[in-house]
Amino acid sequence: MPNPNPYPMLSFEQLYKELQGEIASLPDPMAMRIINRAWKRVNDYRLWSWQVISNAQLFVPKLIFAGAATATFNSTAVVMDATATAALNAVAFGNPPLASPVLGVGYQIRIGTSTTGLSSPTGPSYTIVAWDGAGNLTIDRPYGESSQTNATYQVLKCYYAAPFLPVTSTGADGQFARYMSVTNLLDGYAITGKQLYFNQEELNRIDPQRGGQGDAYILAYYQRNSLGQPVYEMYPNPVDETTYQANYASKGPLLTMTTGLPQVSYALDDTVTFQAKQFAGQWAAANVGRFPDLQSANWLWYCDQMEREYKKSLILCIKEDDEIMPSPKPFVYNGGFSFPLGGEFLQSHDLSSILAPV
Repeated sequence: MPNPNPYPMLSFEQLYKELQGEIASLPDPMAMRIINRAWKRVNDYRLWSWQVISNAQLFVPKLIFAGAATATFNSTAVVMDATATAALNAVAFGNPPLASPVLGVGYQIRIGTSTTGLSSPTGPSYTIVAWDGAGNLTIDRPYGESSQTNATYQVLKCYYAAPFLPVTSTGADGQFARYMSVTNLLDGYAITGKQLYFNQEELNRIDPQRGGQGDAYILAYYQRNSLGQPVYEMYPNPVDETTYQANYASKGPLLTMTTGLPQVSYALDDTVTFQAKQFAGQWAAANVGRFPDLQSANWLWYCDQMEREYKKSLILCIKEDDEIMPSPKPFVYNGGFSFPLGGEFLQSHDLSSILAPV
């Protein structure tokens, strides 16, 4: 069967071996590191078509409020009665799991709230970090309100880390960059624009007690978790079991022997290679005194040439990528360009140093 891609990308090994073919003294670990430095430089330059994930998922579990909870001031231990224990055990090992030490993965608990509609909270949401299955759960910080015995409670999911990829039910995308839209297909609406980029200060002005519950129409940045993933609060805090479809940008992983460049129809590997050769030339210039075989080359000239080739290749990649994923304003020049810059203009001008990526 013929290869559907007429221009398959060079593998990670081919990329770093090409570097060593020009600079023989370059050791394997440094060559690999330079390739990934170059790949990250290209990857971070702008939003590329290969970074767009269109069918990821945010799983919203159903609100749990059966039974009662007992919480003690300044303690991280919360005790659930038999009815609550049975309800929590039913979801403890589901997707998402009930408890997790990683913020944005498991559930939260609110104690002393009503169970339906708009809540009347007496305290904030605490993240459940551990559950023993026998009625004892641990929250992420000491309980800061007055001690309560056999109180009403809510267990729900307020905070969401990177979306779940559609190919797995347990793993999240560690290279998540930003949301582009989040869609509730069941109720037929999308969260877009400003509603994706609220912060906690704005949300606290709207509803400091988080009384709003139901279907979410705002995403507000919360904080990063221990894995470095950004975590968002969905507001109103959702309480109905559903799955939101997420369209977002992901930077993708670094290159390895088993993880290669995205398979695109243009010479992305050329751009990465020329950037890597510029970095490798800088390494060679700094190590001339250590390796005799580096002393016969003009590494400043070499770096200059590789930089030129990198810029030309980058411009061509941007042009062809914009043909795949059109944008009404692919570039912004200090707010001065009010029109899209066409392919002919891009190819005939060196713009990489004056244009800011969108």
